[in-house]
Amino acid sequence: MAVNNLTNHHRPPIIGAWVDQGIGCNGTYQSMKQRFEELSSLIEKWYYFVTPAEFYEFLDDKPKTQIFLIMSGQAGQQIVPARHTYENIHSMYIYCGNVNEHRRLKEESDKVKDVMNLEDDVYERIADELSRLLLNIGESYVRSQDRGLARNYLTEALRLMKTILRYNNNHGRVIQVNDLLESIDTSIEP
Repeated sequence: MAVNNLTNHHRPPIIGAWVDQGIGCNGTYQSMKQRFEELSSLIEKWYYFVTPAEFYEFLDDKPKTQIFLIMSGQAGQQIVPARHTYENIHSMYIYCGNVNEHRRLKEESDKVKDVMNLEDDVYERIADELSRLLLNIGESYVRSQDRGLARNYLTEALRLMKTILRYNNNHGRVIQVNDLLESIDTSIEP
């Protein structure tokens, strides 16, 4: 996957991380990894870890990032209490077989967005959170008059909302993005 240089301008890069003891050995994970890697060109790269210890080492070397973190329930039992306060972790998603066993992790940190056992649910939840983040970044670029970057982030947020989340034109966030894109188009360059 190509690295998108837009993520390096003014903002910490957005990256994905996945911690699961089976991530390296299961054929099912290969198709899942490919799907998530194609989610958005604004996710600079995805990293995969078999153990929480490997992830901790990586996390300490990536202080200026915004990480979307998927983890197994077992990994979540360790990572959520130990690292949920790290500022570079944007959000956490528990992907496990027994949702009830790990549901309490969602109550331990507002960064844990959900505990799920279906791939599609994880994919859509990350697309939703990513579209919110891209909208916020796009808004900040509109305020700073950086129309090119604003357009890139807002257009990608809109793509996620329309194609993956299947929001219609009446959805509040879609209206907000369209209004911002229109304001870029109608603003006069100094």
